[in-house]
Amino acid sequence: MPLTWPLEKMDDRITYNYHRHLPVLQHAQESYKRTILQHPSHAILTNCIRIVLPSCLTLLKERTNRDEGIIKLVLYLFRNLSRIDKSLGADENLSNEISRETLILSFYKEGVFQLFLTVASGIGSSFDSEDVLILENMYYLIRGLNIEHIYDEQEEHLVKQQHELEKLLKLEDGLRKIGAKSSTTRHNKFGTTVWLKRKVVFNRII
Repeated sequence: MPLTWPLEKMDDRITYNYHRHLPVLQHAQESYKRTILQHPSHAILTNCIRIVLPSCLTLLKERTNRDEGIIKLVLYLFRNLSRIDKSLGADENLSNEISRETLILSFYKEGVFQLFLTVASGIGSSFDSEDVLILENMYYLIRGLNIEHIYDEQEEHLVKQQHELEKLLKLEDGLRKIGAKSSTTRHNKFGTTVWLKRKVVFNRII
């Protein structure tokens, strides 16, 4: 996690060498972040969640300082990964939006959002001091985006789903009407009495 920690520009204490090598360090750090997010195994973030789950499942009153430290370290790691700079992917001519998309897809596929939801829903009961970290993660995920557009897209998605549901209901109603025309009616199900008459022929023997 220290390799992902933000590189701060300390103007009052910064040295010439630090200032000269800062862009190189930033580029190396962003490349390191990209490697974590786009690793072929797609399991680095998942393994981090597996490490933190036992501590999260421990009751708050029974949780040790070590458990609290593990939870905070993992959340800090995700927070640091969320701080995507414009330099990310510059060697591949990637834009900042694509980098954000890569981040969100990695978080989604490897269950990071589920961890955020678990911690956020337990604030005040199962988790006591992780609220700020969750807010920081959310801030860096949506930083620079128009919030109105996000909600507009959600509303459009809901309207689209509603229209699709109406189409399916109409299709089902049409199929039901077609089936009703070709199916047997109630009167066809009544029983019928049939009389059988057997003709017996006796052979006369002379």
